[in-house]
Amino acid sequence: MLKVGWPKQRLTTANSLAPAPMPWRRSRASGVVLFQLGRMDEAAALFARGVAAHPESAGLQAKLGAAYRNLRRFEEARDHLRKAIELEPALPDPWNSLGRLAFDQRRYTDAEAAYRTAIRLHPRFTVAFKNLGRTLLALRRRSDAAQVLRAYLQFEPDDHEALTDLAQALGEQGNPDLLDDAEAACRRALALAPGFADALDNLGNVLRVRGRLDEAVACYQRALLEDPHRASSCHLIGHVLQYRGRFEEAARFYEAARALEPEDPRFHSDFGSLSATRGDYDDSALHYLSAVTLDPTFVEGHQGRGQALLELGLHDEAETCFGAALRLDPTLAASWVGLARLQSERGDFDLACQSAREALVHQPDNADAHWQLAITLKERLADVELQAMQGLLGRRDLPDRDRSLLHFGLAGVFDARGNFEQAAAHLETANALQAALKTAWDVRRDPDEHSLFIDQLIASFTPNFLARRHGWVDPDPRPVFVVGLPRSGTTLVEQVLASHPQVHGAGELLEVLRIFETLPALVGQPRIDPFQALELLSPESATAAAQAYLDSLKTLAPAMATRVIDKMPDNIQLLGLIAFLWPGSRVIVCNRDLRDIAVSCWFAGFETNSWINSWELMARWFADHQRILEHWQRIQPLKCLEVGYESLVGNLEGQARRMVDFLELDWDPACLNFQTTRRVVRTASLVQVRQPLHSRSVGRWKNYKRILQPLLGALEQHGVAVSHC
Repeated sequence: MLKVGWPKQRLTTANSLAPAPMPWRRSRASGVVLFQLGRMDEAAALFARGVAAHPESAGLQAKLGAAYRNLRRFEEARDHLRKAIELEPALPDPWNSLGRLAFDQRRYTDAEAAYRTAIRLHPRFTVAFKNLGRTLLALRRRSDAAQVLRAYLQFEPDDHEALTDLAQALGEQGNPDLLDDAEAACRRALALAPGFADALDNLGNVLRVRGRLDEAVACYQRALLEDPHRASSCHLIGHVLQYRGRFEEAARFYEAARALEPEDPRFHSDFGSLSATRGDYDDSALHYLSAVTLDPTFVEGHQGRGQALLELGLHDEAETCFGAALRLDPTLAASWVGLARLQSERGDFDLACQSAREALVHQPDNADAHWQLAITLKERLADVELQAMQGLLGRRDLPDRDRSLLHFGLAGVFDARGNFEQAAAHLETANALQAALKTAWDVRRDPDEHSLFIDQLIASFTPNFLARRHGWVDPDPRPVFVVGLPRSGTTLVEQVLASHPQVHGAGELLEVLRIFETLPALVGQPRIDPFQALELLSPESATAAAQAYLDSLKTLAPAMATRVIDKMPDNIQLLGLIAFLWPGSRVIVCNRDLRDIAVSCWFAGFETNSWINSWELMARWFADHQRILEHWQRIQPLKCLEVGYESLVGNLEGQARRMVDFLELDWDPACLNFQTTRRVVRTASLVQVRQPLHSRSVGRWKNYKRILQPLLGALEQHGVAVSHC
């Protein structure tokens, strides 16, 4: 806790005839003792009697204000403190108490001003330095906080609380060169106060940043032994468990923290972070909203909610959240990076680079910002920025996720510069790191399980199944499904067609998969699997499921759009369900040389994709893709058009006219100027589709023959032809 300083001072006195049960000086002394013992009601009562007897005493006014502050009687506290200042403007103590009052009310700027006034009036009023340091931490001005706390520690070198605050100020600056000093400050604090829980938590935080996770958890556990009701230690243990992919255990610690302090926004924010890690961004946004509702100044809540809304494609709402976070803390690199990504998806690449560079001003080792610059600028990345990325890779304590991002970014730069061997080396390291992280996070999916899923789809969606349900749902011509493997040209096809005035590109929607997964609940049998639920659907329940999707398209597309594109590549697996529920829809199947798809996937670094970092897993996925594609080609459940990436690149107008005709629309030449179309693009191709069409990516695999050999062998083993799929 912050402490109130009681410097020696001469109190103004005046004669008074007012009766008092004891002399006011004695009353003041007794009140100070009670105050220091924490008996605030009694202290306040004594100070109030003293003030009633001697209202001209600045010292008594200040002490009564301090007591009222501790009792959270903030209005009365402010009145008495201001009266003390009015009586003796040069007295530092009421300014210090006024700072503490502002701090308690989260008016940190006012608190800073009050503490600085106290220090100006009395440069050796040391407790104001300590309180100012704590306030600067709250303002996220960590460097300033460290400077002030070092000054305080020159006067009070054995203050374990200030040492702990200094460790926090150093550790949170994101500068690895300061971690030794941060750790030393924590250990010095613990030498002075071995059971001090704040120091144990801060030491754990330093060790966590350094990757010494077991030691970090041991510190948090020691803090909990000192104080079993310590919510912050629970939430820090949860952070480590979440990082390690042990989500259920993390949730239990987060719940324990929230139960202990339900009004603390941090512990609602924890669940927002956990939901985002699990890919449930709707739930994540709700938890972060709870956090900022509790405390509108909670920066991390605005930042986390903005990130969740960005993942949901709600760009305007996300921008508002990032703006709120940056108004509270203009140095918050995460929000600058979030803005950079948002601006990239809108096609504002210059703004995106500005935002990424702003992030690096405040946090030079921010891997996401470096990666954003690298994938946006490619060969145009400045040499000094390239060298900064390479320099970061030399850090031993760099987290593996950050390391993988930097390698992916550098691979893209060297590839664009024609240095394919260096690009390949970075790719191999990046994918190995990401594969290990996915294993730790339990993101990787059993390939046998996926193959079984494909078997079930083929067995369930037969011509007989579809024929028996023909006519259950009215055909609606609006949905257009663009499907295929990732990096097969789906984004380019969507961008070309979305340039037509009657077509809206809705991006990669998850609704079809969600509808499939909720079929058991729809038929009133939540414990069965979706394949069993298919057999229990009625015309009414099928119509309800179909209409839910069509209603979502209405919210996404303008009224003038007669065709709405859902560009989720994996919907190719669910064409049977699509044929059943939306029989009037059209499907465009994209294909491309598998070797080029493989190389493009290898560069992409999709963090939630389970098969992309391993040649063997990729070959298995390609084989299953080929099986389901051949099944749909045999039974032809819908109107389908196959479009080859190479054909589209080689004859844009011919293929564009063919696609527009397939959608039964009149030709519009805007489709040929797709790169100028202003719309949000949320895939790894967001830069490419805003450039004039080129053929540089056709046959790109030839630059990486060496690293592709394991894939080619695995494809042959699984009977997959490499030319197209």
